[in-house]
Parts: sequence; structure tokens; C-alpha cells
Amino acid sequence: MQALSSRSRTAYVDCLNFLSGMPTELLDGQLYCAVAGSCSHYGMVEGVNAVFEAMRQRGFEFTSSALTSLLYCYANLKPPRELLFEPTDPPVPVSAPGTRTLHLDTPEYASSSDVDSPYDAASLPTFAQDADVTDDNSSMLQGYSDADSNIAFYSMSLSKVMSVWKEFEYLDLPVNGRGYAAVVRAHMMAGKHELAEAFLVEMVDRGIPHSDITASLWIESHLIRNDASRALQILEAVGNPTRCAELALEDRCFDTLGAVPRTGRQFSVIIRHYLFRGDISTATAMMGVMHKCKIKTSSKLYVEILRRLAHDGNHDAFVDIMQQMVAVDASIDAQVMDTIREYSSHRKALTASSADDDDS
Repeated sequence: MQALSSRSRTAYVDCLNFLSGMPTELLDGQLYCAVAGSCSHYGMVEGVNAVFEAMRQRGFEFTSSALTSLLYCYANLKPPRELLFEPTDPPVPVSAPGTRTLHLDTPEYASSSDVDSPYDAASLPTFAQDADVTDDNSSMLQGYSDADSNIAFYSMSLSKVMSVWKEFEYLDLPVNGRGYAAVVRAHMMAGKHELAEAFLVEMVDRGIPHSDITASLWIESHLIRNDASRALQILEAVGNPTRCAELALEDRCFDTLGAVPRTGRQFSVIIRHYLFRGDISTATAMMGVMHKCKIKTSSKLYVEILRRLAHDGNHDAFVDIMQQMVAVDASIDAQVMDTIREYSSHRKALTASSADDDDS
């Protein structure tokens, strides 16, 4: 069903018509949620609305699982303008503000550290391009051209998320950590970070422990607000019960963080923050700390770091990162190899050009 509804932005209509003809006893909530997930991918809020309404009309008995899936669908909606970006379009330079979005954007918040990059639509420059990165305060939630309209979109998305949230209360259904993660993310996307943090506190107060996802979201929320010291404090508490207990005396949101293992996801949030701001030295330093913890990250982030170092002509750091990757047995895929080959060819060309200049 997900494959059928992913064919186009309006394919969900045909899918809902198909489901409407199925006997009720053969229907499964995940069929509807699969269609809603495709609508979310295309930024079709009307499609998710239609799925929600279709489930009501069929007298579908909502469960915590089904409502949580709908929370994800609304929380992961993307502004239509972002979906119009095609790889053939001119690349957005890394100095352009407003190209950064929350990186925890997979519908299921997969546990793997190989998460989608927030820079997918903003290609890093080739080695020959100029790319002066400004240390501005641009929000990572801004869109490609109009931050206000994007905040309006995410505010609408948040209102939909909260309408589903009320269904939990009305039906007296329990909310798990995944549900809280979706609500926290929706508030962050709408720029309501204090409320997002309040939901994290509520989650902990209800006896629901932190997870890799909620820890990463909390770290990212403070980075968005340019509070790197707090973000690093949260990372320090992760996997450290003693430090977690100390910090929980001041802020109960730290409760249970000590039981969460440190992951590549958490480090990636911080590394990408510094990479986006043009602070490559801190980004590489944090990657070094991650590797010392025997943690590795996605090949996408390795490519981003290596390309930035190659562009800056920082050969020593480039080689150092490569040696660290080998030491932690990081995945060296085709993208990484292409980056290495491109950089190697670039250096050979520079060497040859320099030799020709000397001969002349």
C-alpha cells in the first residue's frame, strides 16, 4: 500500500478508494497508516487528513500504535517548497542561511546512526569553489527563502499533531516514548522549544525513560537556540549515571538519561551543528571524541566532513579522519571512496600545476 500511495502526490486518493471497497474484517490500521506516511513524505497534509477521516468513517477502533503512527505523519510533514528542490537545480552554498532542518526526519526514527543528513538539499561546494561560511544566527528551521512561511507551515503541522494527541486523552490510551518524541519534534519544528522541553519533563514524570531519540532531540533543541554548553552537558549525562544524577538535582529532565547509551546519532547532531556554522575545527574535534568512544556515524556525515576538509585544503585533518574511520571500522562506501578519489585527483592536479609553474 505504501508503494502504491508513493507513486505521486495524489495517489493516496486511489488507495483510499481501494480501501473503502475492502471488507471491514480485512482492514488493518497499518494499511491506512502506510498511505498517511506517503502523504507525509509529499507534504500533503490534506492527504493525512483524508486518511484520518476515512478511518473514522469506517468505524476504525484507534489503538495507541495507530495514533502514534499518525503523530509521526503530521510531525514529519515538510513544506511543499522543500519538495520542489531537484538535484539538477543550482546547489545552495553552505553559507546560505535557512538550508538546515532537523535531521531526525525518518518516519520511524530508526535506531541506526545512519540518519538522513540535514544538508541533503544543500550540496557542499566542490573543491574549486569559494565558500565563505558566515557565523550567523540563522535558525536551522528556516526554509530556502521564507522562514516565516515555513514556521507557519510547521505551526499548522503542530496543530494537527496536537489534535491527534487529544485523541489519546479522549480514548484514555497510553502514550509511549515514540509518541512523545513525535510531539517534541513537532514543537521544535514550530519554534516552540520551551514547550518541547516541557513535554520531555512530562514524559519523564510519567515514568517513561529517555531514549536515543529524545536525547538527540533535546541536544538539538539547545543547539538551535545557540546553547551549545547545555547541549554538551546533555551529551555528558548520556550513558553516565553518576553525572546524570547530579544534573537531575537541578533539572529533572535529566532523569534516566544515564541509562541511554551514547550513539552516533547524538554526536552527529553536534558535529553537523558546527559544520553548518563553518567551525570545521570543532566539528572534527567532536568527531575525534566520538571515535575515542568507539562510536561511528553515517557515511553521509563522513562525506560532508571530508569534502569540507578537502575544500579547505586541510590535508592533515583529511588524512587523520580517514585513519580514525579505519580504526573504528567505519563503513567506507562508494560515496566515501568517490570523495577520496576526487580529492586525490585534485591534489595531483595541483601538484602538476605547481611543477609546471616551477619549470616555467
